[in-house]
Amino acid sequence: MLSIKKTLKYFSVVAAVLYVMAGCNIINPSEPTPTYVHIDSFAWNTAAERHGLSISHNITNVFVYYNDNPIGNFDLPCTFPVITQGDSGTLTVFPGVVLNGQNNFLAKYPFYQSYDLGLKTQPGKVVNVHPITAFNVYMSDTIISNFNTIVGFGLASGTTPIAQHVDVANSSDGTPFGQISLRTATNDTASEDSSRIQFPIPITSQSIIEFEYKNTKPFYMGLQSNVLGVISYKSYLVGLQPSDHWQKFYMTAGDFASQFTGSTYTLFIKTSLDPGDTAGQVQIDNIQYLHY
Repeated sequence: MLSIKKTLKYFSVVAAVLYVMAGCNIINPSEPTPTYVHIDSFAWNTAAERHGLSISHNITNVFVYYNDNPIGNFDLPCTFPVITQGDSGTLTVFPGVVLNGQNNFLAKYPFYQSYDLGLKTQPGKVVNVHPITAFNVYMSDTIISNFNTIVGFGLASGTTPIAQHVDVANSSDGTPFGQISLRTATNDTASEDSSRIQFPIPITSQSIIEFEYKNTKPFYMGLQSNVLGVISYKSYLVGLQPSDHWQKFYMTAGDFASQFTGSTYTLFIKTSLDPGDTAGQVQIDNIQYLHY
């Protein structure tokens, strides 16, 4: 009888051990070795340029999909793992930008094309990918001002308007740009300028105003809604700190239009000297409005 009890006890222990081992396999199943993908930056497809639009960009991150399944959002440059399926699959990367200068406001940029690549399964290896993008062929665009022939802005208030400035060595693209020059010696201490081109903003689609800038004084960009020639509402939406080099900026327009409906909209630029300042300037170029 004692022997039978010992035998039963032995089998109970063995069963318990096997159960725990099986449970460990369920909890920690073996995982396949991923294929690693490295991306430095996006190149621009110059063959797909849109006439008159600047091809400068500031793509800072990527949104990645594998066989239409999301992998993640990564800052550039980046290296990330992909658990592949079979011998190969489709890797899709969408250009991402910072909207309104807020680093926590990242978005797939709807006006740049995504890039598809056939990704072969290469466990443990790093695959270098060189994505290419261009403007989406389905978007609409309006050039507010590129300052090449006309300024495109008028002085709304203050003393110093935006003027065309020709300085190829210091321009963003080798062409003239707009410049606001502030000096206390000449009493040019403030400037508010409005675009001569008024444009509609569809409230049911995404709308972005792109521009490039370089400045020694802060400046502000805003919009004004116009209803049958009457000002409905004006608000400055973003402020930009000094930059010692040319930068690309993306300002959202659809949110403003959804709150303050207008038949057309006007873009405003504003800057001024602070007390104690003697001089400062704002340079701006390639202001373009994109939407669907």
